[in-house]
Amino acid sequence: MKEKIELFLVSGFLGSGKTTFLKNMLTQMSGCRIGVIVNEFGNIGIDGTVLQNGDLKMVEINNGSIFCACLKGGFVKTLVAFLEQPIAYLFVEASGLADPANMESFLGQMEPYLARKPHITREYNYRGGICVADAMHFLEFSKVFTPVKNQVIKSRFIVLNKIDDVDKEKQRELYMTLHSLNPEAFLYPTNYGEVPLDVIEEHLKIEDIGEESFNTPWNRPAVHTIDMPELGDLKQMERFCDAIAADTVRMKGFAPLTDSEKYLHIDCVGENVVVREQLTAEKEIKHWKLIVISKYSIEDMIKQYWKEIINQPLIMEVI
Repeated sequence: MKEKIELFLVSGFLGSGKTTFLKNMLTQMSGCRIGVIVNEFGNIGIDGTVLQNGDLKMVEINNGSIFCACLKGGFVKTLVAFLEQPIAYLFVEASGLADPANMESFLGQMEPYLARKPHITREYNYRGGICVADAMHFLEFSKVFTPVKNQVIKSRFIVLNKIDDVDKEKQRELYMTLHSLNPEAFLYPTNYGEVPLDVIEEHLKIEDIGEESFNTPWNRPAVHTIDMPELGDLKQMERFCDAIAADTVRMKGFAPLTDSEKYLHIDCVGENVVVREQLTAEKEIKHWKLIVISKYSIEDMIKQYWKEIINQPLIMEVI
């Protein structure tokens, strides 16, 4: 029997810092053989572009949650495929809107596929779920979006991220709320998704089989995918994002700049709008897209402000 693959599930609501946390983990594990599955709710992968690294084996699963019935089969097949890869660790970064079912139930569903591939002798050692909670927005979002609470409830290690951005009183409220939701989980407050690898190793353990996810194709928020044209400057994009931010949950993506070696990285959570100029990456950006996620469709609003502020043809898909 070959060595088992150590398996970790990383969850957390939109903008909590999952990708930053995962990048930190991968940096600490430099030299290890690692696989990554990135799950995006939209039909275009953005986080995969941020994580791309020549040393990784990475697969993107887009346009829904891997825990929803609509993508469950594809996720199980991907888990089987990674058993044939020369990796020692596999990280699964769930969609920010995922309502995670227990990973062990998926491992059990691999049996029919493995029966047709008797040459596969490796197995997974599921170490448990890691939930990245946004200290700035958790209390607000948990009152509106069911997955925010369920991601905490179904994890064994909680990364309370952006802790320095809230005062002591709110920190105490966060500690009490998170503990009431999951008194068994280990809570680690931090900033920029920084957690020492040895702390993860010490506190994660295998979970018991849990419940099915409540995600379905009918209860998921609206996802707007916008093709990004070349923009004149950063301020133009900031004005557009500011105009629609109050009606969004998450915005992220990339936009090229005219006559420039730089591009824009858009990374917004609610009304916290962040648009940064970055030097063109060595590896070409896969998609010049902006993903806008909202509780309901804001297609007309986007069209209005796009015409007023961007003033270029709008190519958009809404799901």
